[in-house]
Amino acid sequence: MAQWLNMFTGNTHGSLVRDRADLVSRAVETWNATDVDNRTLAMRKKLVRLADNLLAAMIKEKKAFLDGTLLDQRSEDYKKKIQEIEQLRFAGVDSLLRKMGVANWKPDTIDEP
Repeated sequence: MAQWLNMFTGNTHGSLVRDRADLVSRAVETWNATDVDNRTLAMRKKLVRLADNLLAAMIKEKKAFLDGTLLDQRSEDYKKKIQEIEQLRFAGVDSLLRKMGVANWKPDTIDEP
């Protein structure tokens, strides 16, 4: 019976992506509103962790779409979706944070004035 616990709750891969994107956008707003001198390593780690969770959810959503479709694995649409997944993986968290609007983002460092 365990597989039925979340059935009909409305929780989908898409809703997970939307919820995590909302969390990341709020964290980005906080990061951008914080003075450069007051940004801490803990803030940076939390922002990166949230963005990493969002990226994982985006990849899961695309994989679930592929699993649920009847696309032939040799078709161009299927190959295009696989390429989108690979591009997400390759771009990584830093690219996602830049797209979300993080001001003065430098990979693996705290912003310096």
